[in-house]
Amino acid sequence: MDFVGLAFFEAGARSLYTVRRPVRSIDDIKGLRIRLQQSDLMMEMFAALGAEPVVLPYTRTRTALATGLIDAAENNWPSYVASDHYSVAPYFALTEHTMTPDVLIMSMKAWSSLNPTDQNIFRNAARDSSIFLRGQWKNWEASFRKRALDLGVTVIEIDRKPLEAALTGLYTKVLTDSHLRHLVESIQKDQ
Repeated sequence: MDFVGLAFFEAGARSLYTVRRPVRSIDDIKGLRIRLQQSDLMMEMFAALGAEPVVLPYTRTRTALATGLIDAAENNWPSYVASDHYSVAPYFALTEHTMTPDVLIMSMKAWSSLNPTDQNIFRNAARDSSIFLRGQWKNWEASFRKRALDLGVTVIEIDRKPLEAALTGLYTKVLTDSHLRHLVESIQKDQ
């Protein structure tokens, strides 16, 4: 089935949180058993950082943290707090290792059934909702971060440059497509 992309939404930066000790540098990641979502790229990324990736359903993460099956997990502020992960993993390292976009799509069949005026209305509404949600997301992150701090979470700001350097080989391996390479280079240039 074909789709038309209408807008990008933000789902926040994902960071690492741990049970027993804080992550202050790349060396602290080595050997950690980290719960990850099912993603070959995420597994390769954390393996390159010296961790032991563990793929588990999100719904089992809190129990796995509490029982010692895993040492750490990663997600955004709202997920960390709303899922009660903070209560068993009180160290939140601001690795911000990924930022996952959500995409608003419409089926090509439905899109094609619209006249150009209606298509324009949909595009404008999608753009406006994206701008609105970006502001909402920033508010949610700030609110959940404050809540985590109020609940006793230790927040660690770390130097991300060593993480980026450790992943250089992964960039080279993954970005064999020249178009993707150009996009990543553009993103890196804007940072």
